[in-house]
Parts: sequence; structure tokens; C-alpha cells
Amino acid sequence: MQQPKTVEVLRSQGATFGPVKAERKGKDAAAPSRAEKKPKAAAADADAAEEEDEAPREKKKPNPLDELPPSPFVLDAFKREYSNTDTRTVAAPYFFQHYDAAGYTTFWCRYKYNEDNKMQFMTANLIRGWFQRMEHVRKYAFGVALIIGEERRHDIVALWVFRGRGMPAIVEEVEDTELFDWEEVADVTAQRER
Repeated sequence: MQQPKTVEVLRSQGATFGPVKAERKGKDAAAPSRAEKKPKAAAADADAAEEEDEAPREKKKPNPLDELPPSPFVLDAFKREYSNTDTRTVAAPYFFQHYDAAGYTTFWCRYKYNEDNKMQFMTANLIRGWFQRMEHVRKYAFGVALIIGEERRHDIVALWVFRGRGMPAIVEEVEDTELFDWEEVADVTAQRER
């Protein structure tokens, strides 16, 4: 340490310091050799490995949705159809043809406080934030949110398809879930014309 007052204060509190390194002079002083750099990195890796071994690893609890029996409706395949094709002519018929009512649940939801949605960009930001907080559900869900309305009044309406029966616990844990009125769709095939 090159700050005498700091050293004095630290020593008064019982701190000890290692040996002082000699200053280098010349070209070699600018950068340490590669041989000197490697042991430090190896030592740091070894220290990190020791810390990992010391800390008890918590086992992740299995998600109940992972333990459900396989479904003939492959959600990722539908997501690809929805993203890469026309919604009305290709993706919607694909959905109704392959949907598995025993393995999935569909919900309509409506935002409870639509009267607060005065500006469209703010409403879009609200939806974007909601979807970001639902990111961990992506493997088990598909959702589409729409902004419906006119100037000074924008309603948020969404359709969600969740793996399993009912509302999954991982969705209920998302704080935004309580901001919506949820209605389970009893007969998905009846929604075909909607």
C-alpha cells in the first residue's frame, strides 16, 4: 500500500500486510509476463471451485407441469405455425385441428383497469412488462394480447393456452395475474368462429 495514513489506520485496527513487492524498472515493468498471469487465473479458478463445493446446492423442485403425460398437441410446433404463417388462414386452423383439451387449458382475460389506459404506447409498455414477467412460463404457455379501443380508452384483452388443467401455480405467482379477470374457455371448438 502506498498510502501511509490508510496503512496506519488499518494497522491500528489489527490488519496485517504481506511483503512489499519490489518495483520493476525498464520494459519488463510495464506488463507482467504470461507465465505470471496464468497461475493467478488458475488460483482464482481453484478458489471459485472450492467456494462452489462448500456452498450446499439446493435441488430444484420439479415443476408439476413437467410431470404431466405427453400431449398430442405440441405447443412449440403451434408457436412456429403462429409465428411463421398467416394467423387466420393457417395458424388458427392448425390450432383447432391439433388442440388437446385434456392436456391444455385456454383462458380469456381482460385487464381490470382499462380506464387508466389513456395512451396507446403506455398500454403497449404495460403488456410488454407483463409478458417479461411471464417469461418463465413460456415453456408451458402461449399468449396473445390485443389492445382494443380508440383514443383515450385502450382495453387489453388476451388469450392464453396453458399446459395442464386449470391455472398453473407458476402463472398465479406472477404479480400481474391479479390485475386481470380470467375466464376459462370451456369449449375451445366453439371459439372457432370468434
